[in-house]
Amino acid sequence: MEEEAQGVVLSVDKKGGVYINDVWARMEQFEEQLDREMRAKGTRTVYLRGDSSVVYGNVIDVIGRLKVMGIENIGLVTGHEETKRATTQRR
Repeated sequence: MEEEAQGVVLSVDKKGGVYINDVWARMEQFEEQLDREMRAKGTRTVYLRGDSSVVYGNVIDVIGRLKVMGIENIGLVTGHEETKRATTQRR
């Protein structure tokens, strides 16, 4: 989590929506908004976050756009399914 604070976090939702540090971004303006956020943070590191319901093609599209922008340092943020496990264990 400490590393995430040093980079920009991109989230992709199951509908294909993209969020830059939890702020929704239109795909038409995605690159411009991301570039502005990276400059403000003084970083070229991006962390990509999504869950298992995200369509793989949407994630690939975002990664492709990052590569075109020249962003090479891309991390993947994963989470644990503790909520599901806790619910399952209670039954």
